[in-house]
Amino acid sequence: MFAALVLPEELIMEILSFIPVKALMRFRCVSKPWNSSMFTPTFVKLHYQRSSRNTHVLIESKYAISSCSLHHLLEEPSSVIKPGREIAENNYNVSMVCKGLVCMLSFDFLYKEYLEFWVQLWNPATRLMSEESPRFRICEKNGKFDVSNQRYGFGYNDQSDIFKVVVVLFNTEAQQMEVISYYSGDKCWKKILTLSNYPITGHEMIGEFMSGTINWLVDRPKLCSHHQGETSTTDQMEILSFDMKNETCIYMSMPSHVDSEPNLKVLKDYLCLYYDHMKTHLVVWLMKEYGVDKSWTQLMNISYEHLQIHVPINLKVLCRPLCMSEDEDVLLLKNCEFFFFIVYNKIDNRVNHFDEDHLSSFHQYVPSLFFPYWN
Repeated sequence: MFAALVLPEELIMEILSFIPVKALMRFRCVSKPWNSSMFTPTFVKLHYQRSSRNTHVLIESKYAISSCSLHHLLEEPSSVIKPGREIAENNYNVSMVCKGLVCMLSFDFLYKEYLEFWVQLWNPATRLMSEESPRFRICEKNGKFDVSNQRYGFGYNDQSDIFKVVVVLFNTEAQQMEVISYYSGDKCWKKILTLSNYPITGHEMIGEFMSGTINWLVDRPKLCSHHQGETSTTDQMEILSFDMKNETCIYMSMPSHVDSEPNLKVLKDYLCLYYDHMKTHLVVWLMKEYGVDKSWTQLMNISYEHLQIHVPINLKVLCRPLCMSEDEDVLLLKNCEFFFFIVYNKIDNRVNHFDEDHLSSFHQYVPSLFFPYWN
């Protein structure tokens, strides 16, 4: 008789760290040690590190939320966007995604009275969900915050293993911006930072998480000299970067020659800036080395005519990038007028439209084992 081969637990965990989340959830019932070991912080981070190139896309439609691999979506969008792939009914508001966790942002609003917001975390791969956070209320009458001016962000501090929701508010009394946050273990939203009076601008309400920071576009006033010693201010847009670990902010420059109001996005592993040039072209830049202003590299400058997009006069954002392939050659774009989607291949300049009127958004993400609980 042959003796049973018993593998060391370390080797078993090493093997399991390469297995997709969906299969791992089925393996939980193999043994109690497996079940407990698969959710330790060390294993969760190791598994995510090895899954980081297994990029998926969360697809929101009118009816449900589904998921597919980014590669398959860009190769054959019509074959993956179809019924039968749902992972949840569409009663979730997918606002922000970080390391496989979805942050759902909800609002309650009473006209000329107040705005209230709260968040809830959800892991689509493990189907686990947190309880709702405490609610934060902004009163319009006799309140100190501007009801119509907030920006939101969601990110991860890899040093403390904490997921944190960050909100930038404008204090109308002090004429300055205040940053509040909520994270695991807190019983309420907390003020963590005060910033000078630099208005948050741009079309996007949600900040972009990149390299341990959350990023928004801001108008930062700068002094300029005039004759006879007088000075005045001119507005210049910059990127406000909030460091999740140190809870500090820095400002970064945009690429030169940006001639219309831009927006931010994360494509693959890069901070991306895109804008409409003269209502004739979509221009996209990538910051190849995060935090280094000189690393801005133009990814594409393509005409709307080639993308087969009609150019209306009244829209500020005509087209926006959503996802990019690992080799940076294929992009998924969204037309913001008629809400159809475009797969653009830079290598052969090929344009492929697909019109699915039930689709609302795409969110690039990597399935993970991270817990959504607020501890």
